[in-house]
Amino acid sequence: MYECVSLNKKRMKDLKRLNDLSSEFNVLNEDFFERYDRAGVAGKLLERRRVRLLKSGSCCTGFIWFERYTKSTCRIRSMFSDEKDGLSAYRLLVESIGDFRNIQYSCTDNGLNFRMLEDLGFERGPGEIEMLIGRDEIMKALEEKPSSQPGLVFKTFEKGKDEGLRCWVQNDIFENSSRVPLSLSDIIHDVSQRYFLEGGAAFLYVGGDCIGYGQIVIHGDIPYLVNIGIIKGYRGRGYGRVLVKHFLKTILERGFDEVRLNVKSDNLAALNLYKSLGFSVDSETCRWQKKDKR
Repeated sequence: MYECVSLNKKRMKDLKRLNDLSSEFNVLNEDFFERYDRAGVAGKLLERRRVRLLKSGSCCTGFIWFERYTKSTCRIRSMFSDEKDGLSAYRLLVESIGDFRNIQYSCTDNGLNFRMLEDLGFERGPGEIEMLIGRDEIMKALEEKPSSQPGLVFKTFEKGKDEGLRCWVQNDIFENSSRVPLSLSDIIHDVSQRYFLEGGAAFLYVGGDCIGYGQIVIHGDIPYLVNIGIIKGYRGRGYGRVLVKHFLKTILERGFDEVRLNVKSDNLAALNLYKSLGFSVDSETCRWQKKDKR
C-alpha cells in the first residue's frame, strides 16, 4: 500500500538514497541536497515543504521535489521511484503535489521516461536534440562530390575586427519574434570565453557577400558546432551543407575524432541536413507539460 508523506529530518536518509539514484530516471533531475545544503534555516524549511516521499510499508521508495511559480503553475525539479510498479508510483507522486492547472518538467529521453510521462498525461513540447558524428562518418561526408557553386569563400573570424559582422549575421540567421537580438558586447564576451576555439569560427561568402557563419567551441574537451546558419535570402541552395562540411574538415584537421551539436526538435530542415551528413541522435531533451483539461 502506497502513501505520500512530507519530508522531515528523520526521512532525510531515505531522500538522500533516492536523490542519488534519480538520474536513472532523468539525467536532468536536479540534486536536492546541492540546493538544500546551501540554504539557511528558513530556506531549508521551505525546501523540505516542497518534497513529497512515497512510502511503501516502512520504506520510502520514491520522491518528488517541486516548486510553485504561480497559484496555478509549478515545475517539477526532480522525481524518482524505484518501485517495480513505476507508473502507479509516479502517478501518486505527481498527484501529491496539489491541484495545479499546469505542471512542467524538463526531461532527457532514456527509452522509458518519455513513455512514462505520456502515460501520466503529460504533453510533449518542442525540445532540443543533441547529435554527434564520428571520424568515419565525417570522412564519408567529406568524400562527397564538392559543390559546383562558384564564388564560395571562407573567411576565418578575427578578434578585434569581425565582431560587428558576426553580430549582424547571427541576428539575421536566428531572428524571430521571441528572441532578443545580440549586441556587440555579447559577441565580445563570447570570444573571450575559455570555450572559444581560436581559428574555429568562420564566415561563408558568395560573390563577395557574407551569407553564413558558424563556429566550434570546446566543452570538456569535446568540440561542439554552434551558431551555424545561412542568412534568410540564401537558404535552400545547398550553402548550409557546404558550411557544415567546412567545419567537419576543420574538426579532423584539429585532431578531434567527433563533433557534437544541438538542434531544436522542430527544426526539420536542419535535422534532415545533419542526418544526411551522417550525424546521429545521441539524446533528446523536452519540456513536458501536464495541463488540467477542466
